[in-house]
Parts: sequence; structure tokens; C-alpha cells
Amino acid sequence: MKTITSFALLFAAAATAASAAVTNPVGFVSQGDTTVGVDNIPASSDASLSLPLAQPAAFTGAADSATATTVTVQGAPAWTPTTEWTTEPHLLVVTSGAEEGAMALITDNTADTVTATSVVGDLSAVANGDTVRIEPATTLLSMLPIGVAPNGTNVILFDEGAGGINLGAAFIYTMTPSGWLQTFGGPIGPADDVVVYPGEAFLVRTPASAGIADLVFTGEVPTWNHRTIISKNSGASQADNRVGYFSPVEEEIGAAGIPAGAGDNLIVFDNTTSGVNKGASQILTYTGSAWLLTFGGPVGPADDFPIGGGNGYIYRRAAGNPDGDLDWSNEQGYIPSL
Repeated sequence: MKTITSFALLFAAAATAASAAVTNPVGFVSQGDTTVGVDNIPASSDASLSLPLAQPAAFTGAADSATATTVTVQGAPAWTPTTEWTTEPHLLVVTSGAEEGAMALITDNTADTVTATSVVGDLSAVANGDTVRIEPATTLLSMLPIGVAPNGTNVILFDEGAGGINLGAAFIYTMTPSGWLQTFGGPIGPADDVVVYPGEAFLVRTPASAGIADLVFTGEVPTWNHRTIISKNSGASQADNRVGYFSPVEEEIGAAGIPAGAGDNLIVFDNTTSGVNKGASQILTYTGSAWLLTFGGPVGPADDFPIGGGNGYIYRRAAGNPDGDLDWSNEQGYIPSL
């Protein structure tokens, strides 16, 4: 899988930040096949993707107090009640403390307090002084605008709590001349504001008529922990989760902090090849102490296998491992050098 990251741009921005006001570095990540002169995703093809970058912060500050559904910030920001963070979807992200990487979708606000629905993490454990940020959520339309995704392109999302393996689509959204439309998994209707979350993987499926010529994700480099949930709610059977590692640069799987159990698999897809419903290009298996490549190459140690960079994976929990949610939290390897 070939993913090119604007590595120089990321660290040039970090150096600029060090000599002036402190801001997060920014960059871009090209997805799919980055060969010059070909579509990043060819026609009639799937790409398994995840978000590698954050949206620029609209607010940064420190928490004063919190409950399971609210966070009050310090400094009397004087937000406009009800509409400041809800007219367009926004996320609250905790960027320090015990709940670093926690993320919630904002549903209401007062002058200094947001009400939010947790996506990952426990807002009630956010402590006084923990830093937080509010950022626009990545939506289908902001990720793949009209003109970038040809008409008939699908984005396919999956239900991580469903249990089982080889799961079908939970939701399908289709690009039309007027924007995104939900076409499966609920009432047909406008879907421009459907949120795509860091840490979750999704499929982009191009129509037979055209591919996506230039698929580039832009934004801020996350300087807080990657965090997502790996679920297993299916009794004794295996359980698939569509996951991504929230980082613009790749991390060795052995250093990514995955709370793996013996027999768990990471299933990898090749976004540079054409076709839909593609099978795995590689499979890694956790032995209980290390990762091993078990399909797609010579069997052997694989703790140095790179993940991240906007790629999406299936994480398959083994049948013998306990049910429940695993909180996968990890500091990305580049953060200490920023």
C-alpha cells in the first residue's frame, strides 16, 4: 500500500510554530495509488481509508469541570448559546490528562459549557486544567466535496458493535449532483453532514464511470493520543472492527499500543489495486507476545509492519478473547519530536 505524506511540510510547519506562535503543524496525505498520471482510486474500485489529520481547531482551552455529558471550560469564552458549536457538526477533543484522546460530538452549548455525546473516552474523568479543543467534525462533504468524488461514488460505513466477521455495510452514502445522499441503512435523505470520526475505517467505492483523480486529505497533525474502541460483543465468535490509526505518518504495529489478545488479526487491504470487495492483501496475527505475518508474504516476525497514514484495516478479535470494548490509546511516535 503506497501512501505519500508531506513529511517536509509537517516539520517545516512545526519549526515555524517553534519560532513564532505555537500552533499545530499542518500537512496533507495523498491516498490510494499516488503514481503520477493515474487515478488515486480507479473506476469500479474500493479503497479502505481512515482519517490521518484533524480539522483546524476553532477553540483551545482548559477544562474547569466535567460530567459524563458536559465540559465547562475556563476563561469565560462567551460562546453564543445553543448555536456556537451546533450549526455545523463540531467535536470536543481532550488533549491532555488521563482522558487524552477522548472525543465527543457536541450537541448543545451555553456561554462556557458544551453538552456532548461521547465517541471514545469518559468525559466525567476530565479533570480541572486538562486541555481541550473544539474542531469542526470531518463530514462526508468536507472530506469528499462535489467535484472530487464523481457522481455515483459510495462511502460505506460499518457497525462495529454488530459482532461477527465479514460484516456487510451498515450505512451507504452516495454522491449525487447536489451532494451526499443516504441510500442504505436508514431513510433516504441528505447526508452532507454525516460525521466521519478519527480512528474508524470506511470504504470509498468509485462508480464504473469514473475514478477519483486526486484524493488528498489535508489538516492539522494530531499532537494528542490516537484513541479508538475495538469491540467484541458476539459471545464466543470472532468480531470484526473497521479501524484506522490516527496519524499522517506510519507507525510500527509493535509500537502502536494495540491492546491485542492472542489470535487477534489485523487484515490489510491494497488500495493501489482495482476492484471491489477485495480480499486481504496481508494478514498479521498476534501470538500473545508479538505480531507475525501469516498471509501475503513469507511467514515471519512483523512487529515493524507499518500502519497509519490514512489506511483503513479490519481488526479481528479472536474467538477465545473476552467480550467487551477495548480502549486503544497510544501516543504517536512523531509527537515527542514536534
